[in-house]
Amino acid sequence: MHDRWCEGSRGKPQSPADLHLEVDAMQEAAEHLLGLHDFSTFMDNKRPAGLGALKRKKPKLAAAGIKPVRTAEKNIRLLWQASVQLDQNTASDVGWRHLQIHLAGNGFLYRMVRLIAAGLVEVGHGRISPRRFKQLLAAGDRSLLPIEAAPPQGLYLQKVLYQLPDGVDASQAIVLSSNDDGTDSQQQPAEGAAAVSIGQPIEAA
Repeated sequence: MHDRWCEGSRGKPQSPADLHLEVDAMQEAAEHLLGLHDFSTFMDNKRPAGLGALKRKKPKLAAAGIKPVRTAEKNIRLLWQASVQLDQNTASDVGWRHLQIHLAGNGFLYRMVRLIAAGLVEVGHGRISPRRFKQLLAAGDRSLLPIEAAPPQGLYLQKVLYQLPDGVDASQAIVLSSNDDGTDSQQQPAEGAAAVSIGQPIEAA
């Protein structure tokens, strides 16, 4: 899986130097993710979130043949944590350490976390600058980021929060949903949250 992802998206590593990532640049780019944004750039458009479970979530819509339209407003999420750091407690025999990417927010789109991780790896390799990463996020266009999602190995749900953390503006945590007639409605501020972590082996600094 890792070989196929590396070879298909960015060229298979030829030497240990190819595994080195600029962690500071990745952290600078990750900070642009904080706050309320349209994360369409980081959603896999092959399977828009919400449509695959239409029959289970909205049986009346499915029976009537109505499919909710995926709009940019529905792709808005609030992130209050986005960090990139080396795990100082792990090291391999060849000097690699795990790189952890932590994200916490009020919800995630389909493959959003894996695509963010892949984008940050591009920043770490110098193929995308932190400034360009910010521009891609603001554009809300998946086609501008022609990379595959990072492999699922290493991705895990760290914890679920049933209350927004202190300091997070609840008024921003509004999620759009579809009514039975296919129109949009606003739900109450979301209280659920997920934190995820992806570990990637890189050359130790």
